[in-house]
Amino acid sequence: MPLLDSVAARETFECELERVRRWYGCYVTGYVVMPEHVHLLISEPERSTLSVVMQMLKQITSRKLKLVGAPRFWQTRYYDFPVWSERKRVGKLKRERMGMALTMRRIPPCRSNTGSDKGGATPPES
Repeated sequence: MPLLDSVAARETFECELERVRRWYGCYVTGYVVMPEHVHLLISEPERSTLSVVMQMLKQITSRKLKLVGAPRFWQTRYYDFPVWSERKRVGKLKRERMGMALTMRRIPPCRSNTGSDKGGATPPES
């Protein structure tokens, strides 16, 4: 079932990605929201670990988007691929652009976000 196929679902994901990014101090270089999954090119967080960032992002979006009675929204795992060089980063961005429209625009702020670009955002729900 393509749970991220609607504009509203994608906007909800983007809003929560921005909240989690601000709270944990990550930089999003690029991302693609597909109907059934997401590709993220994201930095290591300043607060906590990448696994906690992903857990929070998945929990929050799942609570907001999961249909009542439906099976889980996200897979229980995620796959990471460390990108250590500029060449790898550019390669990953180009690869994503070939088969899909890579969203490179600034993530719109959520209505609930306040504060500065780093750490002043509303903490994500747990």
